Amino acid sequence: LRPEDRDANFHLGLALLQAGGQGEALPLLQKAVTVDPEFVDGHRRLGAAHFMAGNATAAAASLEAALRLQPNPVTGKTLILIYEQLGDAGRVAALRARFGQ
Repeated sequence: LRPEDRDANFHLGLALLQAGGQGEALPLLQKAVTVDPEFVDGHRRLGAAHFMAGNATAAAASLEAALRLQPNPVTGKTLILIYEQLGDAGRVAALRARFGQ
């Protein structure tokens, strides 16, 4: 595995994530988005890994990066749920105004 290989890091991280290995997946997914900061799906999957690992704040940050790169109602609605969990009424209201729900 070459450290600068975005796709290899992403796919190995994704396989680990799907197998329940959030802890092992996190650094690989992080590396994928570090190598390519414009990698939308990398940010989304990194957000999922953070959420599955119990870190809603980091999950929100990753999903916000994905949303900035590519506005998407599914990502927006996922962020609404995360911000509700975090108790951030301001972000919930802003995202609801933008994406509905």
